[in-house]
Amino acid sequence: MTNFSHTPVLLNEILALVEDVDPKLVVDCTLGGAGHSRAILERCPETQLLGLDRDPDACDAAAKNLESYGERVKIEQARFSALKDVLQGLGHDGADIILADLGVSSYQLDQAERGGPAEGIAAALAAVRAWRPVELPVKGADAL
Repeated sequence: MTNFSHTPVLLNEILALVEDVDPKLVVDCTLGGAGHSRAILERCPETQLLGLDRDPDACDAAAKNLESYGERVKIEQARFSALKDVLQGLGHDGADIILADLGVSSYQLDQAERGGPAEGIAAALAAVRAWRPVELPVKGADAL
């Protein structure tokens, strides 16, 4: 496994929301490297965490990152679309907070062998960098 690192976005805002709720169970549907989850567990010592990720490398990285939290953490390799089934399978009927950091995974994109289209990205970046804006004629401009 390569280095799986991620800087959590909107972390302070998420922690402020978490503190307002004082959650018993938090679900991180996009666990990744567990940056958000680790911060939540640090801030809320009574909180249990269920982390989901479809990527086995992400699950392994998160397990290492969250190892010190022991029984407070349960990690499942699953898509976030399976959340209801995972919760029910673990005996939960819901959660106090459900977090999903929806966006592209640079870990995936950085590695062509993991599905990241490295050549396609390089070509797209080159095309964008070469693009020059042009003025387009506006029909009916006199009416404005």
